[in-house]
Amino acid sequence: MTRIVASVDTAEHSKPEAEPYRLLVESVTHYAIYMISPEGIVTTWNAGAQRFKGYRADEIIGQHFSRFYTEEDRQSGLPSRALETAARAGQFEQEGWRVRRDGTRMWAHVVMDPIWRGELVGFAKVTRDITEKREAQEALEKTRAALFQSQKMETVGQLTGGIAHDLAGQTGSTRLTVATEATERMASLSTREREVLDLLSQGKPNKVIAHELDLSPRTVEMHRARMLERLGCEVWPRPRGLHSGPRSRTHGLQSDTASPDRV
Repeated sequence: MTRIVASVDTAEHSKPEAEPYRLLVESVTHYAIYMISPEGIVTTWNAGAQRFKGYRADEIIGQHFSRFYTEEDRQSGLPSRALETAARAGQFEQEGWRVRRDGTRMWAHVVMDPIWRGELVGFAKVTRDITEKREAQEALEKTRAALFQSQKMETVGQLTGGIAHDLAGQTGSTRLTVATEATERMASLSTREREVLDLLSQGKPNKVIAHELDLSPRTVEMHRARMLERLGCEVWPRPRGLHSGPRSRTHGLQSDTASPDRV
């Protein structure tokens, strides 16, 4: 789109063939398309720019484009750097916060191209409001993070020998004591054991964990066994009739200690 704007401006204004392109740019409403001088002064304005930024053409033409930036970005010199980058590299592209006429912010995708006629005569600037897209991405990331945390807590709950079950049967100071002990047990884990725990919480088997952490499957199983012991899985109440032994200490886990490569 910026190439179209640039081609329109570099064409002679009197040529009839340039008029359809000019009308096209002026009528676009889904993109803010305008031109600025080499110094950053707004020289043209289209319907999309008015829609996104809130300024009428007679309000904004002749003003510096830096007013669209946040105060933080103006203080850091971002508007000037954008002009310098576009002139030097042939284009400036960025996503970031921009400010509307009413003071509200939008998350914008910005592309700026220089316009040359032997020398730099200005810039073609195209801005798209992608606030809704960003909010949707953030919501998705939060959902994924919540799901991961839920899976992690489920695994932690299994590895800590059914702490949630223990807490359900306690009240007052006893509940606090159990919870404190669980926290202290988690804090006692080494960095490597925490890495193993994170991958276990994602349901990954020992072989995959070994590959990702550059360990042997046997080493992964050793870390897992230490965590089971340190986090107190041996005190997890066993169902009636369950035989004692390695499997009875880890019932409720999606694993089998008799097979190191299964988790």
